Amino acid sequence: MKLAIPVLLAALLLGLLLLQPPQARPPAAPPAGSGSSAEAARRPSLMAARNAQKAQQLQQQQERRAGMDDVMAQNARAMNPKLKKLMLDVLMQERTPRYQRLFDSMQLDSATQADLLKAIRDREERLFEAHRRQRAAGMKGIKEFGVDYQTERVLTEKLFGLMVGEEKAAQILQLEAEMLGTAQKTAAALTD
Repeated sequence: MKLAIPVLLAALLLGLLLLQPPQARPPAAPPAGSGSSAEAARRPSLMAARNAQKAQQLQQQQERRAGMDDVMAQNARAMNPKLKKLMLDVLMQERTPRYQRLFDSMQLDSATQADLLKAIRDREERLFEAHRRQRAAGMKGIKEFGVDYQTERVLTEKLFGLMVGEEKAAQILQLEAEMLGTAQKTAAALTD
């Protein structure tokens, strides 16, 4: 199998050379043993062609990544404080009724509910900022955002546990997981 690919490539290359019009054909190679080794060294090898192809692919990937980084940087610049407030307001307006239904079923007092909703909004604000920083950094910021996201999730879990106990905190986190799953499905449907 390893030998089949080079043989196939050689056959294709030979076929292309034979199908070229006479004026486009390179001069015929001298018979083996009659030419100099300098001429053989000047002919591009298959390895050199592969290396050139890999270099071209790498350059194309770098250009695509640079383009993505530019788009992400423009997006980060657009995430101004006014837009941030608007997005957080919409997010909280959408989610607050579900949180309140859960909080009511847990029989939490209104002060605790308000504290929980404030903690949730504060977390979402920090995540928004982390996302903005990630976009400003481009593709290389994705790993850092993942760490920031996980850190915020752990802190939220601990904070909820301190505020309402671990059992109720687990219910809140379950609701958030459901809402996140729904949001991801909606986003995926919009991009399809």
